[in-house]
Amino acid sequence: MYFPSLLSCLFASYVATATASSSSSSPLSTELLYWPLSSPNPLRLVEITYDPRTLESTVLSYTPPKSSSSSSSSSDDNPTNPSDANSLARLGLYTSASSDDASHWVGSLTSLSSFEGDVLPVVTVYLGPDNQVYHAAVSDVKATPAASSSSSAPKLQVNFVRQAPGPNPHLNTPIVLSPDGTGPEEVVEKSLIQKYWWVIGLVMVLAMTGGGDGK
Repeated sequence: MYFPSLLSCLFASYVATATASSSSSSPLSTELLYWPLSSPNPLRLVEITYDPRTLESTVLSYTPPKSSSSSSSSSDDNPTNPSDANSLARLGLYTSASSDDASHWVGSLTSLSSFEGDVLPVVTVYLGPDNQVYHAAVSDVKATPAASSSSSAPKLQVNFVRQAPGPNPHLNTPIVLSPDGTGPEEVVEKSLIQKYWWVIGLVMVLAMTGGGDGK
């Protein structure tokens, strides 16, 4: 009578384990945005899919930011905007600490020149313990090789980095108490005379013996 129920429990456990493993290994996707200081709203920069196990990623779409020079020329008639507002942008995404929390903006400040000209911007994306993106930043800008000047050449390099655990503190050996609750007895260090009393005695014997032979 209990055999069918045992089989059903084992099958349900296997299905749950297989579903969890397949969901954890399935590719995930994220969208990074750039937000110029002179713009009221962020714009989509790149859409990426990534494997949380191997950290391999694929760029699905990439829209380079508009040239900062063209932005500055178009806003010359507006003296209220500072010059930095046309050349700086925030790179990041909307994320939340948990499913119940409201999403908030997380990002870093970068220069729009990192995405202009014959350069290959390197964007580093950081994953948290749940394999979700929690931060992104432009870590480097490489010069585009002359052989890669074709339209099929990558215009953006994305590197995924997993959050590393922090260092563990080195603690001292715990004190083992006796059954009555007292700690171990402290060993009192012996004095010099207590350690080498036999040497002093031997010197005295030799001195007395040598003195008798001399007489």
